[in-house]
Amino acid sequence: GNLGATHDTLIIPRIASEVKSQKALFLIIGEGNQKKRLIEEIKRLQITNLILLPYQPVDMIPYSFASADIAMVSLCRNASSLSIPSKTFNFMSAGLPLLCVTGEGSELNNIVNKYNNGRCFSHEQVIEMAAFIDEIAENEDLLYAYRANSLKGAADYTSKNADIIAEEVIKAIST
Repeated sequence: GNLGATHDTLIIPRIASEVKSQKALFLIIGEGNQKKRLIEEIKRLQITNLILLPYQPVDMIPYSFASADIAMVSLCRNASSLSIPSKTFNFMSAGLPLLCVTGEGSELNNIVNKYNNGRCFSHEQVIEMAAFIDEIAENEDLLYAYRANSLKGAADYTSKNADIIAEEVIKAIST
């Protein structure tokens, strides 16, 4: 994805350094202006459970999603009240539990709470995020429950539903 200014990617190596489960392997795929700093942070912390790959061909995305047990959506403090990354809905449609780094009152937080398909954390909760990953790695029942909830929630964010909402907005604007 985008390793840009609105995504707090530098937190990922910090989380990876705190995860205890030997099953956990972090995979970051993408490019952007944060990549150089991300590489520096991985080296500084001597992270060995994290792989950084460049953008992958579009036809590889389903395989990337299928290889994951959890997906991370991380927004910088200033962006968490302004947007929901579109990858959120892609992750949900792939049945991935979400680990979100966002503000408490954000729409992203509301989605995760509504569907119970993961957990949201503040930027300071690195230890808690690592513990969540360890919990998912060791508890298959919890993993499958979050997966099922993501899939159920994704049904509310289809293109058909978007068309219905767009029609309602157009009607409201036209009157």
